[in-house]
Amino acid sequence: MNRRGEAGFAEAMMAAVAVALTLTAFMGALAYNTLTDTPDEGPRALPLPDLRVEGGEVTGDVGLCIAEAMERGSGVTFRAHVPGHGITPFEFRDGSDEGGVLERHVGSFVIGCDDGRALVCSYEVTVWT
Repeated sequence: MNRRGEAGFAEAMMAAVAVALTLTAFMGALAYNTLTDTPDEGPRALPLPDLRVEGGEVTGDVGLCIAEAMERGSGVTFRAHVPGHGITPFEFRDGSDEGGVLERHVGSFVIGCDDGRALVCSYEVTVWT
């Protein structure tokens, strides 16, 4: 600084660099905390069922998926279908579906077909209270 209190070019550049470094450190800390925080406990993911397409319909075993879901409520409804191929959907019910919906899981995964194709299967698991 000179006698009148004015900053020259070098001082102005040093101040700008200090601000840039501070903002960079802040953004780095924010990004690190965002990536390392564990999410809140929500509905646990269910294991995928063992399904396949045989003879034009979805068949298979949903035992692990249903057993995990049955621990949480009084009833479970499981539906799986392969959209757009005219394949008969799969539906399984266990327990009572009289109460309200406790949890609903939807998703999709790839299943094998008896003619060698791999098809996308959409599923929905509803857990009843």
